[in-house]
Amino acid sequence: MIYILAISALIAGVCIYRALKEKAPVIPDESESARPTHLCSNCLSEIKPDDKVEGSGPLGLLLLLLFLLPGILYFIWRSTTKKPQCPVCGATFPVPLNSPAAANLLAKAVTKPS
Repeated sequence: MIYILAISALIAGVCIYRALKEKAPVIPDESESARPTHLCSNCLSEIKPDDKVEGSGPLGLLLLLLFLLPGILYFIWRSTTKKPQCPVCGATFPVPLNSPAAANLLAKAVTKPS
């Protein structure tokens, strides 16, 4: 019983830390990893997408503290629902820059009448 409480407290501490941790500012650099890899189909920005996780961290923490097994299952579900997200507009459907869909989007944007 004491082991379950210790593991629950450890998991809760990690979850609280991750929920409260501020996102570090992005320092732009010219390395290969900083180059845009996707095109946002909503705002047409060339981006390197962020990962968006479904669900709520505080809700998972509450489930973890009150009901251990549902809390663990909730965090497992959250970790499997990562989607790429545009850092400019927040859209969740960027397309790779080298894909035909990106070329079509750019062609439509250029030929769109003002």
